[in-house]
Amino acid sequence: MMNSNLLGTDIMSDAYYHNEEFINQVTKLIGSGDNTPDIAVLSPDTLSTTISAGSNAVVYGTLEINHVIVESGATVKLINFIGNNEIDIESSSTLFKVSRSGATVTFEGTDGTLVKVPATSDAQSILFSDDTWKLKIESGKVLLGEQVIELSQAAMTGN
Repeated sequence: MMNSNLLGTDIMSDAYYHNEEFINQVTKLIGSGDNTPDIAVLSPDTLSTTISAGSNAVVYGTLEINHVIVESGATVKLINFIGNNEIDIESSSTLFKVSRSGATVTFEGTDGTLVKVPATSDAQSILFSDDTWKLKIESGKVLLGEQVIELSQAAMTGN
């Protein structure tokens, strides 16, 4: 079940597609309790969401261009983010290290922000407060700007 800390008091507003059956199925897979992430499901009518500082969330995207704003100190895993999406991380890129597991890239900031984004062959924009980076798969490599993202964590250097 979605916790109110992710979306404030507007959980059931028209701004979010709320599919109780889908959320119940996901909850069966990931469990429930205090450490269970909040779940947000974007729809063609609502392609944007904000993940509040201190929140732990899973966001399911659409085939459209999705836009997620991640406040400093939030944790979010993005699923089904196909295409030219925009991920706006409200922190400086200098605070982050990156790594990958398969094609999923993890951005981990010293400010407590943790973002997991699936890379695709379409470039996704990763916007920080100080710079914008393009994340994509090209020639079998996961790239952030010009930097090849490896399995081991490294500073962001390739923009």
